[in-house]
Amino acid sequence: MRLFERELTIGAGPGVGNVVRLAHCDVRPGREEHFVRAQSEVWNPGMEAAPGMTGGVFGRHGQEFLVLTWWRSAQDHDRYRGERFPSLRAASGAADDLAAITGDLVVLEPAWAVLP
Repeated sequence: MRLFERELTIGAGPGVGNVVRLAHCDVRPGREEHFVRAQSEVWNPGMEAAPGMTGGVFGRHGQEFLVLTWWRSAQDHDRYRGERFPSLRAASGAADDLAAITGDLVVLEPAWAVLP
């Protein structure tokens, strides 16, 4: 088991929505600080401006990072992927930072929600 420390908050932090996008990123040695800076300066503002994105968190464990973002719907996330993601990826220099990336879009079951 690994514990990821919260490095950054995206928007208002953990959000509400019908789907969560999870990205697990393995960053090349020596590229970690650039990756964090790109997340803060490029990815976060780009995602925060995307319609339907309700918040997220960015966590770190050594050279591994998790990016969790909440979306109102899969369609909102799909629109972000088609309209904003390509330019954000190019601007962030992610190709130079990443050794590997995996992820998935997870549909949330509303009946399982635990409200504060």
